[in-house]
Amino acid sequence: MRRTFQDLSRTARVHDFVVRAISGHATAVMQERYSSVAGEEVRASLAKVISLLGWPVRRG
Repeated sequence: MRRTFQDLSRTARVHDFVVRAISGHATAVMQERYSSVAGEEVRASLAKVISLLGWPVRRG
């Protein structure tokens, strides 16, 4: 549940301070330890960055 909570909170864009307060993690390092990043999250984030450059994003 610790990793699931961290991952869902990040997806919901809950501020890190709030996530740490709820989870009881005192530092960002502990918060990172219990987080995992899915491939789709990485791809979606990279697509957002690329879109800021005005480059077309190919899917598939």
